[in-house]
Amino acid sequence: MSTPALLLEQLRFRYPASSFRFEFQRRQELAAGGSLACIGPSGCGKTTLLNLIGGILPHQNGRLEVLGQALQRRSDPWRRSFRLARLGMVFQEFELLEYLDGRANILLPLRLAGAGPEQMKRAADDLAPHIERLGLEHVMDSKPATMSQGERQRVALARALVTRPALLLCDEPTGNLDAGNTRRTMDLLFSYCEESGAALVLVTHDHALLERFDQVLELDAGRRA
Repeated sequence: MSTPALLLEQLRFRYPASSFRFEFQRRQELAAGGSLACIGPSGCGKTTLLNLIGGILPHQNGRLEVLGQALQRRSDPWRRSFRLARLGMVFQEFELLEYLDGRANILLPLRLAGAGPEQMKRAADDLAPHIERLGLEHVMDSKPATMSQGERQRVALARALVTRPALLLCDEPTGNLDAGNTRRTMDLLFSYCEESGAALVLVTHDHALLERFDQVLELDAGRRA
């Protein structure tokens, strides 16, 4: 039996100095190459769950395995290296660096991982079709401050693909896009996963997207102490 891309079971997390606590009192497994949409009301913990899966937040109880790796008790540097090497993340606030142009923002994960010039060139060449498909050729030399919200969001998506990740974690990646760009973005995500065998976990409020996913996970409202 192949190793699942994601395994969640009886997961608990609480922010320091906050009454909010995230509790996932079930078992959820996502196969390699599978897709999972996460829905639920605002404040239910969808972004928290993505940050737990990505190792940005350390979970406190329960079982969390990502690409066969148990994240509990792993150090911050280990989780960071693992995230850079194996995961692609699209953040709700994009997290683009304002002093870098579009091209440099997209290639940033490779620079942080210590990629050399040859690897950077190969990655840029591999990304060219994605850039064209996302309609981003005209912002490659532009700073984020001059981009529209939709352009910034699509740059963040291209950045998530640059390391050819085995698991994509996307937080509302179509939230600022019109219908046409939403369709193109989702087509790109699913075609990438089909070609690479990567798994996809995506947070959305757009229920029209759900029919494309293998699984839909609905979270309950967040709990307060």
